[in-house]
Amino acid sequence: MRSLFPIFLPLLIAVGSASAATVTLDSTTTGFYHESGIRLFTGGYSAGWCSACQPTGEGRSYLVFDLSGVSSPILSASLRLPVPNIGYLSNDPFETYTLFDISTPISSIIAGNAGLSGYTDLGSGIAYGSLDITGLEQNHVDVILNANGLTYLNSTLGQVAAFGAADTTLAKVTEQEFLFNNSRDLIPQLILTTSDQPQGSDTPEPGTLALFGMGFVALAMLRRR
Repeated sequence: MRSLFPIFLPLLIAVGSASAATVTLDSTTTGFYHESGIRLFTGGYSAGWCSACQPTGEGRSYLVFDLSGVSSPILSASLRLPVPNIGYLSNDPFETYTLFDISTPISSIIAGNAGLSGYTDLGSGIAYGSLDITGLEQNHVDVILNANGLTYLNSTLGQVAAFGAADTTLAKVTEQEFLFNNSRDLIPQLILTTSDQPQGSDTPEPGTLALFGMGFVALAMLRRR
């Protein structure tokens, strides 16, 4: 009997592509907190340390996304960050940009009154993904979310999701160590790969059923031969 692999391989590929979709979401708001607990500005997703700035100290950011239009399970996700001009300021060979969970009420973070505890929260807790950055010469970088990040996103389907962002390799011995400096006018994106089926649905899609039906027809014809 002829091998069935050449028949079913295209069908399996087609089924896989039919069962997933890509969703791209622009951030609804971003902002920057100083280590004193003051939100210095809205817009931007920079993180780092500056001893020559006013005020001196470390800064961390928050990024917020509206998932109200997402109802299907999220299979993978990445945070796409446009690269600003002179976005990497450090004498070190690399800096690590890390995403964290936010336990502080998002409304308080956005309002700018989260204070010192809010600042601390933006760079501590559960890590959702990280990226070692050696420089920022490309158009954008992608931070891939880990299993904890995917669990979080799937628990907030149809709601608002938020991430804290911090430089987690700060030495604080040079004048400045900053990532994504001058990013206030840029818009980060959350890129999701989702299942086409709504969460909790066990019913195969019509397209998937049709593809498998074609495979069984081909198998029957081959057996008759």
